[in-house]
Amino acid sequence: MDAPIVDLQSLRHPLLALRAVESGAKITPNDLALGQVPGRSQAKVLVVSGPNAGGKTVLLKSVGLATLLARAGLPVPAAPGSRVGFFHQCWPTLATSSR
Repeated sequence: MDAPIVDLQSLRHPLLALRAVESGAKITPNDLALGQVPGRSQAKVLVVSGPNAGGKTVLLKSVGLATLLARAGLPVPAAPGSRVGFFHQCWPTLATSSR
């Protein structure tokens, strides 16, 4: 898909999904639609807010990883029918600082 859209249903962070399989822990998947997704979204901006430990960082990292996984031709840990378009620029963050 050439359009820069994100239509992910039941998206899980890949590392958390692997840990959940090993430990039996339950993780909460996220649904996200951005861009021209008929019947789901026309949004061009994503605003994520919520309480501490509410999963904001996990969601953002999961979406970033999904776009990079799709770009590399690897499976994305999301429900069947999910789609990730091609983004001409993907700039991953390799390290973060919490100050």
